[in-house]
Amino acid sequence: MERVDYQSLVVQDLVNLHKAGELDLNPWYQDPFAFAKKITAAVRPVFDGD
Repeated sequence: MERVDYQSLVVQDLVNLHKAGELDLNPWYQDPFAFAKKITAAVRPVFDGD
């Protein structure tokens, strides 16, 4: 397993990464049921620009 370097980000940084195509919101390793629908519904508009 490769080493992961962590850094602090603000929400706008995440939005910018997503818009630039550098943030995968559906990675292959993520369990689709890992997050409750309410949490997903609350976060999704941030990335969709709603």
